[in-house]
Amino acid sequence: MPLSSFAAYQPIPESKSNEYKIGVELIIDKETPLVKKSIKRLFNEIKKENNAYNRQLLVEQGIPTILFEFYQKLINTTNEYTKISDDLPNTDWYEELQSLLGKYFKENHIDERKLNALLKYANRKQLQLKKKYGNY
Repeated sequence: MPLSSFAAYQPIPESKSNEYKIGVELIIDKETPLVKKSIKRLFNEIKKENNAYNRQLLVEQGIPTILFEFYQKLINTTNEYTKISDDLPNTDWYEELQSLLGKYFKENHIDERKLNALLKYANRKQLQLKKKYGNY
């Protein structure tokens, strides 16, 4: 999903760029294993869910919600360095937050390899859910 037109980029002050980079990369390092554990717990939760409607909600919204919460932590850190919260889109799509953070990551030389690996893992797990529980 493209970046909302009302989300104006406000750069991180150059004097804080390295501190911001370290903070974001620390969150990615710390949270990646926790996100993976949450996804594994989600699989168990789905397996145990007897109500078909609730199970389908978990299949459809579980991984995106986990990723949204992860991206919210990155947004909160970014907000410590610039007033990004003033421009946050009213959304529950993690892709929108990902898009919003992209320029900050690029401008501040954030190493996104671990982040990209996490997203690849999450997408693979979402496809497994789709195959097992049908297309929704």
